[in-house]
Amino acid sequence: MELKKVIGAIVTIMIVATGAVPYAGAEGEGQLEFIDLYPGSLAYDVGEEVDIVCRMINTGTGDIEDATISLTIFDQNGTMVEMDDRDVSGVIEPRMSHRILKIGVWQVDENATSGKYIVEAVLRWGSEAIQETTFFYVPVEVTQTTPGLEITSLYTARLSYKPGDEVDSICKIKNAGTDIKEYYVSLCLFDQNGTLFGSMRSSVNSIDAGKKVKHILKGLNIPMNGESGNYTMESIVWWEDKAVSKTSGFSVSSE
Repeated sequence: MELKKVIGAIVTIMIVATGAVPYAGAEGEGQLEFIDLYPGSLAYDVGEEVDIVCRMINTGTGDIEDATISLTIFDQNGTMVEMDDRDVSGVIEPRMSHRILKIGVWQVDENATSGKYIVEAVLRWGSEAIQETTFFYVPVEVTQTTPGLEITSLYTARLSYKPGDEVDSICKIKNAGTDIKEYYVSLCLFDQNGTLFGSMRSSVNSIDAGKKVKHILKGLNIPMNGESGNYTMESIVWWEDKAVSKTSGFSVSSE
């Protein structure tokens, strides 16, 4: 997603928090905006299923009841490899956000070519539509040719959690480049079976060249029915048209 659009989304969230009406459209009209759009992982191998996280907000003044979301995946040659179309369940009221975890949008097949894949998302409601894009790689991330942002470490505050516990994730970032970068961080949690069950992202931030920053990402909980096992998390740092990721693990015990 383009950072300037993400920044606009963050401003929208801040306006909602103060109780103001962020959209000056005609009374009774709903208006959707993208807040989040990113994959669960930055790179997928053959046989793995691509997860997509999408969050939208109604910045209008009326309810939206008929929204749909279409996700189309294109390979590096611009060839469509998969299309997923679903209804957005429930009514989206003004100033209300709605999040979708689209698990298993596409299973990477053995004939998939290596490279960068584009995900095109289209939200439709009534006669209106908006579009956003994100990307992922098959089978591995592209190595940076110029210095940029790096994730130096990723870990949880505790080594083990119980079902229902909130997970505190710490992500440390370094700007190895030569200029200021604007970026945001996404975080996805996966259970012992590799199923995505929680996701969040930071606001848009800036980091000076050569500097290091630490993000503590809170608000995601282990499901109450979560089984014991080794869980994983993946953090992705997004800036300009680039991204880097890092994975880490933690344990869950129901005893």
